[in-house]
Amino acid sequence: MQQRLCSCTLYSCKIEMGSVVINIIYWLLVVLLPFVFSYLSKKNKMFRFLGATISCFLAGILIGNVFPSDFIPVKQTEEVNNIIVPLGIILMLFNSDIKRWINLSFKMVFSYVLSVIGVLTMSVVLYFVYGKGETLARYSGMMTGTYVGGTPNMIAVKMAYGISDLLYSYAFLSDAIASAAYVLFMMVFASKVLGYILKKYTALDSSNTISENEVPNKKGSGQQLMVSMLLSVVVFVVPVLAWICMYGNLKEMSMLYIILFITVLSILFSFIPRVRNNPWNFKTGDYFFCAFFLILGTLTQFRDISNLPIEYLGFTLLFVLGCVSIHLVLCRLFGIDKDTMIITSAAGIMSAPFIPSIANAIKNKDLVAPGIAVGILGLGLGNFLGILMVKILTWL
Repeated sequence: MQQRLCSCTLYSCKIEMGSVVINIIYWLLVVLLPFVFSYLSKKNKMFRFLGATISCFLAGILIGNVFPSDFIPVKQTEEVNNIIVPLGIILMLFNSDIKRWINLSFKMVFSYVLSVIGVLTMSVVLYFVYGKGETLARYSGMMTGTYVGGTPNMIAVKMAYGISDLLYSYAFLSDAIASAAYVLFMMVFASKVLGYILKKYTALDSSNTISENEVPNKKGSGQQLMVSMLLSVVVFVVPVLAWICMYGNLKEMSMLYIILFITVLSILFSFIPRVRNNPWNFKTGDYFFCAFFLILGTLTQFRDISNLPIEYLGFTLLFVLGCVSIHLVLCRLFGIDKDTMIITSAAGIMSAPFIPSIANAIKNKDLVAPGIAVGILGLGLGNFLGILMVKILTWL
């Protein structure tokens, strides 16, 4: 009897040690792989096409299906995500340049507004076509945020309304498929096809063009990285402390409150030149989102992908197709050229990090910096419109 007890104890210890080792390996992969894929996305054509974010998500799926599911630290990942996602949003919004947006070519800003009109229109139309309901309102709100500014806005809407991981995984997987089709079209076919519909591009006035050395992905010093990180933590902590002062505890703190607070506060800090021009803001924020998608991927089983409901994928594909079609028609009506339409569409549908690759594909580097600026504008606007759209659709 005693021998059996010793054997059981030894077996339990081995399992516990194995769990600790796998846990350590798991978090090392979460920390290191975003660096690896970020490097590969600059050096390798395939990874450049996929992008670091999608590469991390796919790697996460592989890890999640190789690791024993019982050893994935689900509770820890939720706690980590509640920290790194707001920090990522803050860091990316630090690069907002309101004055620069105002001074950008009217054509660029106007074309982006036309793209947003297409997104809002499709959100409402498909909501009624698919039969309404709270779940659909939240899904549509996530799509609105995503295609106004980018995937970080989808995450913001998810966290603001406490949307389930399952519904979010449907949204992200559907978006990944739709975005892959979109990028393929924009990089390979768009310039030729749209050339039959829209007029040719004419160069922007040089006074309205952002110089390439101001693109937020340039290298910076360790001191700049430290300042960027510390300030992002301060912005994150301020609304938390304000909530404690008002209510005395964190039990009922709303993530909607956190997202809206940090969005406004981050944009206000962006008016400070030293904050706005810190080259590490966007790069560090992008790293946090890569880590988030790696974690999300590890929580996604192959059976989840195979069980992706066709209605969600269909909704998302129609959403993207409708957005681009409405944008195209409006650009035709208002005389917007094809290159400006492509770049401003990509700034919303795919977000700022994809602009250089798409601009290179259409052979127009003049629009790289303005496109990134418009994309960053979308990151701020997407939070508000995505969250607001859920409220509006629920009310309707």
